[in-house]
Amino acid sequence: MENVKQRVGNSLRQIRKAKGYTQESLGEKAGFHFSYIGKIERGEKNISLENLERLAKALGVGVHQFFGYAYELEELTAKDRLAKEILHLLMKQNERGLRKGLSVLKEIFEED
Repeated sequence: MENVKQRVGNSLRQIRKAKGYTQESLGEKAGFHFSYIGKIERGEKNISLENLERLAKALGVGVHQFFGYAYELEELTAKDRLAKEILHLLMKQNERGLRKGLSVLKEIFEED
């Protein structure tokens, strides 16, 4: 079973890749050496909350997203699984794609 450092590191890797950053480019943006990013992602570093916040800001996400694994450990309902699948699709989009998706969803779910 993975420890908390490995889980947070895996979350960082998934978010970084979804945002299109390399370890080098994320390191530059957050002010870290790329090897430090790699060590975090492999669960070799016990990252401070302050550094985790710097990475979150560089990625444009909330710190809580690095702990999404905790939600995955819980029993998911069918509704939760569908919402998670939709969110996964949305996270792959750029801003233009997200705006288009929002427009479509508003059209579909618009209340009378």
